[in-house]
Amino acid sequence: MDFIRELISNPALLITLILTTGVILVNGWTDAPNAIATCISTRAIKPKDAILLAAVFNFLGVFIMTLINKNVAFTISNMVDFGTNVRASTMPCAQRYLPLCSGPPRPGISAFPPQKAMP
Repeated sequence: MDFIRELISNPALLITLILTTGVILVNGWTDAPNAIATCISTRAIKPKDAILLAAVFNFLGVFIMTLINKNVAFTISNMVDFGTNVRASTMPCAQRYLPLCSGPPRPGISAFPPQKAMP
């Protein structure tokens, strides 16, 4: 219940949660079909077996990571002293890293390697 209240009162947390969930879903939607297609196209595994393996290990991955992530978040929370005002303590991080994620491209900084001209 505290998490829901914090989500409602903190729009940045809500946006972060939505974006993170979107990345996780898109990653899962693209990884599983690619893994299945690779196994089937190389004829290493029969299609039915590849789909079964993908389903089992995707479920196990989510299940195990859910157990681990709680401990990781708790450990990080204990390592960092946020004090009483969490928003004030996270502002320096946001001010430092937000310009890296937004704005016009800067010379010398590119997310994509230069492309060779096609002959």
